[in-house]
Order: sequence, then structure tokens, then C-alpha cells
Amino acid sequence: MIEPTWKGARVLVLAPTPTHPQDHGNRLRIHTVCADLKKRGAEIHYVHYAAEADWRRGIPFDAAQSMAAMWDSYWTVPPSRPLHSNPDGAHHQLDEWWDPSIGTLLTWLFAQTAFDVMLVNYPWLSKAFEFAPRDVLKVLDTHDRFSGRKELFEAQGLAPEFFYLTEDAERAALDRADVVWAIKEQEAAFFATLTKRAVYVMPFSEPIRALDRSRPPHDILRFGIVGARNTINYINTRAFLETAKEYIDRSLLPCEFHIAGNCCEDLRHERLPPYVRLHGRVPDLTEFYRAVDVVLAPMTFSTGLKIKVGEALHLGKALIAHAHAYEGYPSRHPFHTLDSFEDMLRACRDVVRAPELIVELEDASTRAASATARVAAQTFEATANAREQLAPGVIISISAADVETGNLRFDHACEVAQYLGWIGTVHVRLHGPLGVVPDVDAFYRLGRLPSVMIAPELTAQGTEIAKLARRARLRRRSWSDLAEEGHAAVWFVGPTSKTDEMPRNMPFDGYMHLGAALCAAASATVAASLDRLATRMRGMTLIATADGPEVAELRHDRKARFLRIPLMFKGHQAQACWALRDARPTGVVILADETGDPLVSAVIDTLRISGVLNPTVVVPARSESKSALGQDVRVFDQIGYIREVTSTREGPALVFDVSRATALDGFREALDRNGTPRIALFQPPYVRQSRPGRPAFIAHGVFESLSLARDVVADLATYHSEARALSGVWAGHGDPGWALIWSEMNWKLTSAVKARAA
Repeated sequence: MIEPTWKGARVLVLAPTPTHPQDHGNRLRIHTVCADLKKRGAEIHYVHYAAEADWRRGIPFDAAQSMAAMWDSYWTVPPSRPLHSNPDGAHHQLDEWWDPSIGTLLTWLFAQTAFDVMLVNYPWLSKAFEFAPRDVLKVLDTHDRFSGRKELFEAQGLAPEFFYLTEDAERAALDRADVVWAIKEQEAAFFATLTKRAVYVMPFSEPIRALDRSRPPHDILRFGIVGARNTINYINTRAFLETAKEYIDRSLLPCEFHIAGNCCEDLRHERLPPYVRLHGRVPDLTEFYRAVDVVLAPMTFSTGLKIKVGEALHLGKALIAHAHAYEGYPSRHPFHTLDSFEDMLRACRDVVRAPELIVELEDASTRAASATARVAAQTFEATANAREQLAPGVIISISAADVETGNLRFDHACEVAQYLGWIGTVHVRLHGPLGVVPDVDAFYRLGRLPSVMIAPELTAQGTEIAKLARRARLRRRSWSDLAEEGHAAVWFVGPTSKTDEMPRNMPFDGYMHLGAALCAAASATVAASLDRLATRMRGMTLIATADGPEVAELRHDRKARFLRIPLMFKGHQAQACWALRDARPTGVVILADETGDPLVSAVIDTLRISGVLNPTVVVPARSESKSALGQDVRVFDQIGYIREVTSTREGPALVFDVSRATALDGFREALDRNGTPRIALFQPPYVRQSRPGRPAFIAHGVFESLSLARDVVADLATYHSEARALSGVWAGHGDPGWALIWSEMNWKLTSAVKARAA
């Protein structure tokens, strides 16, 4: 089974608030979540949209430096539009506060780096998910419920403030995510009625660090209240103090109420009794908590979670709370969930009369904090499991040894990944063995593909792969894991590895393009791999550019379905096409099955007679035996030749094709797409010219072939012009074969997604 973990996960966090200093509840909450993820092994890449007031007048450099030091990377997005504007209608539109400058940075970040998870804070920034690649796990940390917010304020006779949505708009925000984090159980239950996305509770949970009191309890107990400056805190605190004045005037209860935070700015205008002390914004809230005996949470209405309640619990402070203020935390004492301010004051009376209750309440707070931490840990685990579980898609299976520059199998894998990526999710799976000298440039390209995983057999070499391909997300997947996840199909770029264990009766179909499979493997090796797949896959589809004897034997013997489709869709992701397009045409190339073929020598002799010297011979695989073609003849395998063209920027001006091997189909296709004249010599009689009326590009017999070779050398300009014209066929609006793959894969992917949802 797959072990859920955050180790090595790259998490891109977007928030409209900084994480330093933690002098507001939302800042503390975001900092705590990110710090917890980092402790679990994740990388945190923090994108801060500077929307809060203290950043509008300039950058607080101490805070910026602290964030840069804390997180693996830190980015600030300056606002390019008015902030926190009022709605045009009765409610805000979901993306009314969205800033295009955020999208500009996200587009660049996703183009440069592969992330595993995108964590967006607040629904009004949920449009950011539209910039994330399909395979990135999208997590929305809601922080609050924004539908019904306006109605809550109006029910209290207050004007609505900040951001408020309709239920339909909030549903749209939730549906943009893969996983939704609610800050308390009540909101999670509500969100579950709006969306089918996975909804988990992510409460505020800090490390438990019980405080020692600065002094022992005495006759005059100190009750502490902490609050930020906003209308809800002001209304609730003022109402509590009015109730407290009536109760204390009647009971003469010996106590003091100490209030800290920016809420004091509004309370200074009130006529307060002498036992109420306003401290304002204190430099260190921990010292304030240490100085009071009991913390109070007097709130009868509000939105979201009370972070100050969580702070008190995790500091092990005695707590007396209204039931509404305590929502979202596990109750461990009757004083945590009182029904009215009068009940809270009676609890204060009980503590004054029996100070030993403080120890009981402190123990209850510590136990409640532990329970909260367990809920947060469960949510982290469930989200990690969602990250590890791949979305249903098409698996592209390729050997790690084929991840190299100029390898047509790798080009084919990149083409398939790009093409099918427009339909749905694509995952690339590497199996062994790894090449002797891994290609850094090719692994860089690999890291730009949507989703990369490795077979268990590569685990021992995973560190080396990760070092070379820093951008690749190397999940570990066996074939059994993939079968459990319910993917749509597997596209085999080459033969499978014998050490890569595959169970029988895999629940999806397999596809293999023989032009790719044969380009670096013997026909017997491909046949053995197909025999293995025939007993394990639900069905097999074999694909080739042309249906020659070699292809016919492979497909008929295994009763596989056959499609005739080019190796590439358009060649946009093929190193071979890039190299030939950018090269200067300078020489003559001969495609051959092997250097010992006498027909190759005949062509070379004909070229020498015609004045063409220093030809190059390209074969499917370079032989270790020394070539007898002469000192002036260079011999390459197709991968080596593509690399040579890439480095020298000198390509063929003319190609004579003496080969009949399917292994060279991909290279032929690259030449034809580039418009390089390719003259097929010594071809069987059943091979015909596809475009009547054009100069002959195909010859059959020996004499006809050698005569055509002389004619082409003598009139190369005409053939070059016609080859350029023929290359326009490849630049059309697609190929009917690939269109069939599109239709078929679209249906398979849709079915796989529906099956997962069910």
C-alpha cells in the first residue's frame, strides 16, 4: 500500500497576509499550518499578496526577511488594483477581489518549477487554482464561512464588513479545489452540503507549551480577554462588560478584567469600572497570558474560529468560554461551553471562591489542545493521502535509460504526454535500469512533464535521479498500486523490464507504438515483451507508421488491434525535429539496416563517382564491429546522429534510405517533417509512391535505384523543393490516426474519472 507522507512535497502557498510577525489570528493560523507542513518534510514556497494595511505604505523589511529565512522560497505580489472594495450588488462576486498580478507570478512559477500541492488561503483567492497544472493537488483553506456572513451582521443590526458571498458563489470556490479545509466541524458540515470535494477539519493547533504562572493565585483573581479591533469583538466585549458590571455591582465579586489587543482602541471611549484594565496592543501576548489567572472568551456571535481560544488551550491556560466562542475545539470541561454571559460570570465566581479550580481548568485545556492536535494530524494525513493518490489518467511507461537527448523514444513520450494532456491527466512512469551516465538535460525535460513516478526497482537509484532531475516529482508506484487507483490506459514507449513485476489481469488497456519500441531494441525483445503484456493487460493496441512484414508478424501473432499512426503528433516536443529544423543542410546521409549491407556500399560508390564524398551512414543501433565502408564514411546510430546535429548544427541536405527496418520510422518521420529530401532505394515492389505526378522519391530494383541516386545528386535543388512542399502535409491540422486516439482516450479518461468518483 502507498504510505501517505509530506516528505519532499513541494507546497506552493498563496495568502493575502504575511506570516511574520504573528500578531493577528489569521497570520498565526497560516504560520502554524505552514510550519507544521515543514516539520513533516514539505518544502514551503510562500506567495504573499500584500493586501493588509501595514504593507500598503511600504515593505516591512524585518517581516520580509523573516519570511525569506523561514520558507524555502518567498515571493511578494504587489497589489495592482484597489483593495477590499465594496460589492457592486448585494454580495461580492467570487473573483471580485482577484488581482491579475497574482496570476502573472503564478504562471511564471508553474512554468519554472513543479509543485505537488497548491494551498490557497481564503475563497476569494480561489481563482489561483486555474493557473495550476492538472496534477497539482489543490487545497483550499477556507478560514471562515463567507456565505451567510452578510445576513449574520444584519441580524445583529450591523453593516456587513470584509467579504461576503452567496451560497452559489461559495460552492464555486469549493469546487475549484480538490480538498477543502474547514476551520471547525460546523463549517465542514455546511461545506459538505455545497460540494462533493473532500472536506476535512483543519483546526488551529499550535505545539503545546504550558506556561508557568508569574505569580500564585490570590484574593483578587485576574481574568484576561484578548481581541483584535473589529466590530464583532467590540460588540461582544462591550456586552460582556455591561453584564459583568451588573453582576459585580450586585455580588461584589473580587476580581479584575484585563483586556489586551487592538480592541482596546474602541473600548477606551466607554465608561469602564475600575476593575477593568485596558492594556492595548502588548509586545508579547505570551507574557500577558502568563500574568492572568484565567482566560475568558465572551462571544455570542461571530464567524470562523476563535484563534485566541486556541492560543489559551495550547498554552495550558485555564479557560472559561461561551459555547459559541468555543466552537471548533473539543470540550474537556463544563466551563468551556457555557450558554450565556451570566453563566460565564457564575463560573468566574466559582473560581474566585475555589482557586484550586484553576489547576483543573488548566489540565482540561491541555487535554483539549491534545485532542485538537490529533484532529489536525488526521487532516494532514488525509490530505497527504489525497496527494499520493494519483488522479485517474493515462500512464506513459518508459525506461529510465531512454531518458536521453536525441532518443526518439523519449521524444515520443514527450509528444504523447503533451497530446493526451489536453484531454486529461497524464503520468510518466520510469522503470529500470538507469543509464550508466544519466543525461542531465533530458532529466530537466522530464521534470517539465506533468507527473513523474518511478517503479520500485528504481528506488535504490531514486536519490541519483532526484539529484539530476530536481524538478521531477518522483512518487513510487508499483503496477499493483496503479491497478488499485483505476487509471484509464498504459502507453508503453518501449519493451517492459523483466524486473518490473506486473500482476496478471491488469484493469486497463495497453498501447505501444512499434516505431518507438523497435528503434532501440531487437524485434525478438519487443516480441517477448508483447507476449508478457498479452497475459497481463486487458487488451493491447499496436501502432506503427506503416504496416510492413516486421509489424505484421508482431501484431498478427498476438492478435493485437492495429492502428496506423505517425510516431509524433506534430513534432513540437521532439529533439530530433528541433535539431533538424535548426541545422544547416550540408551533407548526404544513408539510412541502413547495417553497415555490412552490400547495397550501402553500392550507393556510396555511386555517390563517389558523382563527386559526393564523406557521406554519413545512420543505422538503428551502432555495431561494435569496425565498419569496412572506408575512412571517409562516418557511422552513427540514430541517437548519436541526432546529438551530432544538435551540437554541430549541421544536418543532411539529402538522405538515401536503403533500410526497411521499422526501427528507423521515427527518424524518417523527423526528416520528412523537416522537408529533407529522402529517397527510398531498393524498396520492395509493393511500396508505392504516395503522390503521383511528383518526382520519384522511391525506386525498386538495383539499377533503377542507382540511376535515381545519380539523378537526385545531379538535380538536388528540384528534389529539395519538392521535399519542402511534401513536408507541408505534416503541418496540417492533425492526423486522422491521432484523432482516433483522441476520441478513444477521451472516453477512457472520462470513464475512469466517473468510476473514481463513484
